[in-house]
Amino acid sequence: MRAFQLGLVCFTFLARIAASQEMTGLDRQRNHLMLRAVESDLREHYYDTTFHGLDLRMLFDSADARIAAAKSNGEAFLAIAVTLAALRDSHTHFFPPRRTAVVRYGWNLGVVGDSCYIFDVDPESDAARQGVKRGDRVVAIDQFAANRGDRRDLEYVYYALVPHSPVRLTLQSPGDTVRSVVVQAKVTPHPAIMDLTHGDDIWQMIREQQNVERAQRSRFWEFGSDVLVWKFSTFVVGDRDVDQALRRAQGFRALVIDMRGNPGGLESTLLRLAGGLVGADTFGVRRQRDKTEPLRTRTGGPQFTGPVVAVVDGQSGSAAELLAYLLQMRKRGTVVGDRTSGAVMEARGQQHRVGTDVVVFYYTQVTQADLIFSDGTRLEGRGVIPDEVILPSGTDLAAHRDAALARAITLAGRPVTPEEVGDLFPIER
Repeated sequence: MRAFQLGLVCFTFLARIAASQEMTGLDRQRNHLMLRAVESDLREHYYDTTFHGLDLRMLFDSADARIAAAKSNGEAFLAIAVTLAALRDSHTHFFPPRRTAVVRYGWNLGVVGDSCYIFDVDPESDAARQGVKRGDRVVAIDQFAANRGDRRDLEYVYYALVPHSPVRLTLQSPGDTVRSVVVQAKVTPHPAIMDLTHGDDIWQMIREQQNVERAQRSRFWEFGSDVLVWKFSTFVVGDRDVDQALRRAQGFRALVIDMRGNPGGLESTLLRLAGGLVGADTFGVRRQRDKTEPLRTRTGGPQFTGPVVAVVDGQSGSAAELLAYLLQMRKRGTVVGDRTSGAVMEARGQQHRVGTDVVVFYYTQVTQADLIFSDGTRLEGRGVIPDEVILPSGTDLAAHRDAALARAITLAGRPVTPEEVGDLFPIER
């Protein structure tokens, strides 16, 4: 993977963190089975049957040996993750079984340009008590340098593979010197075994899903009848949601679509929204292992024909990047903000289970298609370069000044200042 390797250094360091939970013989057997299920998914579904020239047998046999020597489940999970990392593919991942505790760090990491910054701090967290602030530049997390190329890998390790507490942050506030703080996370225990037939376990899972859906819902802001600003947080929505948004936009002269932080989602949602903005269009191809198919927009819903401005950042991924580049390529809209993440493939998740009476669930996500635009552009590893690059400084983040959104709304026909729109869509907790 890029500069930050899920390799030997990371493996050794994080294995020490994970070693506190000793692995039983049953755990080891399950981890071997998980590894081979991941290998099977890759061989059956991965879009490139040459696997970029890698020797899969050697890779997975090596991982099998590491699992045999592992002292904890965390080490075993890392062995599987390191194996998939060799593909250097943004959409192929292993997601281990649900942990017996939820770790909430109390701060969110984001990319601006090539650097990482604190985007948000929970005021009730230890991070806030230790003086971590929105707008702080993150120099390092524990032993690892924090930058654009490494952010996704860091989040994958710290959230999916080996969540842990405490974490050492090396920070620099605007105009200040570099400092280091040790931050405790909030660790909420979960039952080791969840009973989905009795008790509160099923309702806890439902509440968690409802919280995710609330955080990802579309939000809107109207500037008279001139500009509608659509905070579009995910492409994991259906045609009805897209059609409602476009029908609402028809009452305005221009539309601003804020896709900052949007990681992508469903291809069907992308094609529906693209159809509502650019009309019928064959704009690229989907290259799978055994065939190549055209990428076509889907029409039939409401059409918005007025000016469009898209706002993106380093967290905008996948479908969000595809839509932004389509607007550029067809000269249908203007894109402002930061270069997108360059994580543009088509993948499908596979759910697996191990066990009989006590069942352990885990997941794989495997890239099934490469997406290439009709002009030959491939966004994987490249991202979308905005028509106007507008990067907030640490001071802007701290002061809640949003120059990128202000510029987008101004381009759409309603002049505003960064201060006026800094809290247009506040973070909800």
